[in-house]
Amino acid sequence: MKKHLYILIVSLFAFNATAQIQVGPVEPYSICQTPYTGIATFDLQEYKAQVLGSLDPTLYSVNYYFLDPRLVAPGTANPALPALFTNTVNPLTVFARVSENANPNNFATTIVNLFVEPQSTALPAEYSSCDTDAVNDGFMVINLTSLSPAIIGSQVPASNFNVRYFFNEADALNNENAIVNADEFYASSETLWARVSNDQFPNGCPAIAPITISISQLPQPIIISLDGSFTSCVDYSNPTIIYRAVNLFSGYDNTHTFIWYKDGEVIENAILPNYYAYESGDYTVMVISPNPLNCVSAISPVFHVNKSGPASIIGNGYSIDENSIIVNAEGFGTYQYSLDTNGPWQDSNIFMNPPQGNLTIYIRDITDPLNNCDIVTIENVLSTPATKMQSLTHYPNPVASTLHLKNDTAIDAVKIHNAFGQLIVTKTFNDTEAKLDMSGFTKGVYFVNVNSNNAFKTLKIVKE
Repeated sequence: MKKHLYILIVSLFAFNATAQIQVGPVEPYSICQTPYTGIATFDLQEYKAQVLGSLDPTLYSVNYYFLDPRLVAPGTANPALPALFTNTVNPLTVFARVSENANPNNFATTIVNLFVEPQSTALPAEYSSCDTDAVNDGFMVINLTSLSPAIIGSQVPASNFNVRYFFNEADALNNENAIVNADEFYASSETLWARVSNDQFPNGCPAIAPITISISQLPQPIIISLDGSFTSCVDYSNPTIIYRAVNLFSGYDNTHTFIWYKDGEVIENAILPNYYAYESGDYTVMVISPNPLNCVSAISPVFHVNKSGPASIIGNGYSIDENSIIVNAEGFGTYQYSLDTNGPWQDSNIFMNPPQGNLTIYIRDITDPLNNCDIVTIENVLSTPATKMQSLTHYPNPVASTLHLKNDTAIDAVKIHNAFGQLIVTKTFNDTEAKLDMSGFTKGVYFVNVNSNNAFKTLKIVKE
């Protein structure tokens, strides 16, 4: 029996399936140009990384063509563009063919748009303002977008350009963290950055520039007295003689402008940081900061100045009666009196029952206890009167309404001084009896000086 032997031969072939290359859309390739002609040389090889994306550049090649290599095969009819390619049309679309080095037939195609763009410019800008909002703290809300025309400059049309604002240079370069609500920006004195780009082109060829912001606080003058005094010293009989004026200081130097006021009225020619005040009144000042802002302050708080001066002697300065010495002096200030340079001092200008002999009267100014005016002296005061008035009687004391006076000789005149020596009442009589209505007087001590036939006597009366 004939047998057949069948041999099965299996041939194994190795299949190497290659995945199709995938490339996505790429950003336009833009060249920024100054001066702008629209013609430039593109380094297509340099743009390879943009086309490849995540593909390994050692495993893949990129070539560029005018025509789509999927429709017109690379070759004489569709030659590859040189690595350094100069355009003749702007903008221009070319095709990038990405092929696998190990398998050139494995390729993909994408579009690359070539643009030559004019380089944008950004001009440095400044914003300066006085702090005119409700709080004078060097912060205020400003509109940054109002600076856009100055930053864009002469570039036209201005509507083609977009300006964004940033806190620092790095963010402006990277176009990151732009300031939101730039039209209502809470600003202080600081440096910001602007980024200008041309919206008519893909890249915009941005430029950046600094913005200097200066928010100046308004001056805040507070008047002080440089010598610590609030009282001037002026001669009473000749007020043009000023012994001491109060040196008022505004708190600002002479780079500022000053307007001084007394009792709300402008003081003519008072334009310096200091003003020497000698008249009584309420002084204020307005301060204006230097150019270019000229920030105007509010009116300062009031500084009150008192006018005083050494006492001015009337006549020989005193009169004497049986039991008192009355000092006759006047002046702008408030005074105290003593018969000794070391005191004690009294507010009244009447010395009751002074010691006998040759005396010296001292008059001191107490308007400003820390800076009083000079003491005035009256020397060689003989305290013994030439004529006495011993028969004068009076009642009641204390008195509520009417004071009764009686003397052996006719009473010619009566003067009433208060405890401070101020003359309150002068009355004339021609009678041995006199009545004085004191019902309207305030409670306190009064000195009643009685004149009878050139004899004088002073009574100390208490009004209740």
